[in-house]
Amino acid sequence: MITSFIFIFLTGVAQGEGWDAFPGAQEALDLQCGHNPVGPLRPGVRQTYCAAIVDDGTKDASSRSPWSYTPICVDPVDNSDEASKLCTYTVSSLRGGPGMSIITKPDIAAGLTSMLQHPEISWLEKQRGVPFIPDTRVSYDIKELPNKGYGVISTAFIPKDSIVMLELPYMLKISDPSPWNHKGAIALMQQAAKRLTSKDQSRLLQMARQDKGYVLDDIFRTNSFRVTVEGVGHAALYPEIARINHDCKPNTIIRYSTQTLALEIVAYRDIEPGEEITLSYFALNLRYHQRIQAIKSWGFNCSCSFCADEATRQKSDRRRDDIARILQAITRKENITRDIVSKAVGKLEDLVNEEGLSAQMGDLLYMVADACMAAKDFQLAREIGEEALKVQRRYAGFDNDRTQDVVKLLETVDELEHGEETAFASAS
Repeated sequence: MITSFIFIFLTGVAQGEGWDAFPGAQEALDLQCGHNPVGPLRPGVRQTYCAAIVDDGTKDASSRSPWSYTPICVDPVDNSDEASKLCTYTVSSLRGGPGMSIITKPDIAAGLTSMLQHPEISWLEKQRGVPFIPDTRVSYDIKELPNKGYGVISTAFIPKDSIVMLELPYMLKISDPSPWNHKGAIALMQQAAKRLTSKDQSRLLQMARQDKGYVLDDIFRTNSFRVTVEGVGHAALYPEIARINHDCKPNTIIRYSTQTLALEIVAYRDIEPGEEITLSYFALNLRYHQRIQAIKSWGFNCSCSFCADEATRQKSDRRRDDIARILQAITRKENITRDIVSKAVGKLEDLVNEEGLSAQMGDLLYMVADACMAAKDFQLAREIGEEALKVQRRYAGFDNDRTQDVVKLLETVDELEHGEETAFASAS
């Protein structure tokens, strides 16, 4: 299930005090990479250097680290100087666990190098307040279910907000393979799988598929999650998490960490013993007809209780339409007043709670804050943006792209407000 969290309703390293404590730090900054990971305000010099770009033409084996093998690459169809190769990179073991193969461009692989060798996990855990491990209170079984294939069943009470599962990917591949020859991209998938351990290969081949086309392509189509790697869309395979079945009103949500590649399944509400653990294969806010269309790509019809009752469906769609109308109205400049915005946000919160869309409230608030910024009400934009940030950190993740969008908005608000204050002072 390719899960792309797109809401469809309508960075340099920070320099703080004490940089002289890092000899050569300023020189290193001049050489820093284009990617800018979330990390401590006082990074070591290693974090500011660009990793070597490695491909099948790299002769120096020592520069290949952390990759366990020499990359295998294919050239783009348009073999111009600007076009990039597509390569497969493999690490035999990722943080003491199974290995990982990724099919991507060499510059993206280079961006991953620092994260793979020196992940700032302890810093991230401190910032988000939750360790990157499943909750010890969680217990579940993966078993075959009638007319569903495999599924995940809770064997104990799981409190809301518990981390039910946490998994690193076995394989990832860039989402848009169009610049490269299709047969070449398929061959890279085969090589990427071969470089995994025999145990990991076996788990990979046991994943569900629709028996359509090349087996690995079929497995990706049926099971992969949409994630970003260095800001670029990729499809990722998390074999155990992929066993969770779909429900349009799920009891868990997905939280993705861009800095660790970890995918978390988080309890969206309390889950009782014996209850099936479910998640939504697509954005929670979709209307009924949109869900029906979206689910066709997985080759089954939704039979969840939310979709089964026509009256429930219609009432839900009306509420979702109301959310869209409020958003459309509140993003108009003439409606940006504290009173109108406050009332609109209150209505949105009521509708979101009724629909069970709390995980998306951060996206709604982000859109409202953006409208306030465009209308130059910077104080209101900051207030709503800060509330959006709290929600995104809880539901999307501390370092998720959606969360960082809010951070960037707040930074822009500060810059614009400071610019206006400077202009006013100059005029005075």
